[in-house]
Amino acid sequence: MKTAYRALLICMMTAFAIAGICGDLLSDSPSTTDINGAVSFVQGQNGAITVSFPAQSGNSIPRYDAVTVVAGNSSGDPAFSGNYTEMGVDAVSFNIASESTVLSPVLVQLVLRSSGSGRVWRNESVSASAVGGQVVVNQVSFERSSGWTRDGGGDLDAMWAADLQSVEVIGVRLAKPNREAISYTISEFIISGETFGTTPATLTPLEQALKDQFGVTSAAELTETQKAQDGDGDGMADFVEIMSENDDEYANSIFVAEIVSITEAGVLLRWPTVAGSSYTVIRSASLMEEFQDLQGAVSIPAATTGYMTHLDASGAEGGPYFYKIRREP
Repeated sequence: MKTAYRALLICMMTAFAIAGICGDLLSDSPSTTDINGAVSFVQGQNGAITVSFPAQSGNSIPRYDAVTVVAGNSSGDPAFSGNYTEMGVDAVSFNIASESTVLSPVLVQLVLRSSGSGRVWRNESVSASAVGGQVVVNQVSFERSSGWTRDGGGDLDAMWAADLQSVEVIGVRLAKPNREAISYTISEFIISGETFGTTPATLTPLEQALKDQFGVTSAAELTETQKAQDGDGDGMADFVEIMSENDDEYANSIFVAEIVSITEAGVLLRWPTVAGSSYTVIRSASLMEEFQDLQGAVSIPAATTGYMTHLDASGAEGGPYFYKIRREP
């Protein structure tokens, strides 16, 4: 069953179309006229599609750009639609790769719509890499437990089972993650009779975070350029944030405070933080004396992973002073 569908579907890949996203997820009749004006695409060999999002000016209001690459075909042969249950279709797979190394990978979802109910389903257990040319092979089962969901209540399992019997459209939704120009190529979109394991479900939190951000599951696979990326511009690299949130040993290894400045306003301190943790500044006038909690700087909560600063206004009154930062359990 898999071989037959693979041969047919790769042939039909030339019928890929683009559906506009700033309204509905999927167009009823996907065509190039449905594209958001900020998005362009180029059709390559064997049905591959390269979708490009332009850069956005840092002086403008951030614009949300997204597009859905829909598996369709112009010959009228319903290769990607119909009763998946009766057809014996158990899984879907596709390849995706960035045309160049970027700060953050494109945000990816699988989407499926039923002609019987009109319901739209999404699956976010797929991803792409930020490394140029690195192909990520996404394989997802049509078992609903592999990540398929939709907005709204009701018996989702029953709805999903019914909607698989009347699949109208299936495709890959791409959303631009930031202001940077990005281009991604989707290829080898295949539905088959083989059930793929859902890899993300077996990953550790650290592996999942690395996969979501960089498209790999091991820190050893990252380049020095990737390790230096700072997507939110807070001074702490994305890689360090991920490791700090998921590896206590690593977080402790970088937990070093610094004095940023000493002015008439006081002593400005800075230290790395992990979201959800709290920090207390302790101070002493001598290394031979006991350190005491600094008033106004006890159990300061960290809303995000990055850096925290605190101004010790009383530090301007004299000194010398010695500081330590305590991470609360």
